[in-house]
Amino acid sequence: MNGFKIYFLGLFNFFARSSGRLVLVPDGRTPDGNIAPHYASFYLETDKTDASGWWPMKPQSQELKDIGVGEFPINEPCTITISGVGDNSGCWPIRAKCDVKQHEKYVFKLPKIDPAIRIVPEKADTIAQIPIRRGTLEIFLFIQQSMVTQLSMPKYEGSITITAETDRGQIVKTLVIKAGTDIVLSNTSDPFADHTGEDSHFKLYGLLDVHRKSDKLYEPPVPNIGNLEYTHPYLILLGQFGQFPPPNCSNSGG
Repeated sequence: MNGFKIYFLGLFNFFARSSGRLVLVPDGRTPDGNIAPHYASFYLETDKTDASGWWPMKPQSQELKDIGVGEFPINEPCTITISGVGDNSGCWPIRAKCDVKQHEKYVFKLPKIDPAIRIVPEKADTIAQIPIRRGTLEIFLFIQQSMVTQLSMPKYEGSITITAETDRGQIVKTLVIKAGTDIVLSNTSDPFADHTGEDSHFKLYGLLDVHRKSDKLYEPPVPNIGNLEYTHPYLILLGQFGQFPPPNCSNSGG
């Protein structure tokens, strides 16, 4: 039994549904105000990934080349399904549900931060929406500052297929990843740029509100939770810098 984990790094909203969670990924490519553009991408080990059916990989920085990781961008608004996570593939029982107890307890809830926030997924400005119906969702601190979600899929067997169905013409893109390979899905600004003096990245969650309301969206104090444990080379690289992503680029709940 291979199993795998997905790490959600940056701006992701875990919108509650009876069947699990719908991950809403704010489309921060052209933000208002003094915030750097945010891009949603999968960071994957290139020797374990078949990306022939995906959008072109971004040019590798020397930092990524050195660790054998590629950045595989999400270039258009789409719905993404991941094997065993948002469908019934793998060895999951038909009635298996996503375990969200720990995640629900600690994740920042946007309507609690600003009661005027109203999220309707069909009206949200997202680059991707991802259903989660299986596995265990937990939230941890990354480098002791930003809130990062971990989805554990310990019972999944076989290779992992990521499918993106775009809003434009129903174009389908696929990534196929070797069994047992962990995945980083990131929605952040450039991790190797200077972000001194920028407005809070947390304001980009206003893209999910029906009226695009963001004026009161500041991240609350970080709760007392455990630190994220990981072996993914991209997370190891970021951990060596120790400054990215900032606390205001944490996950949220809806």
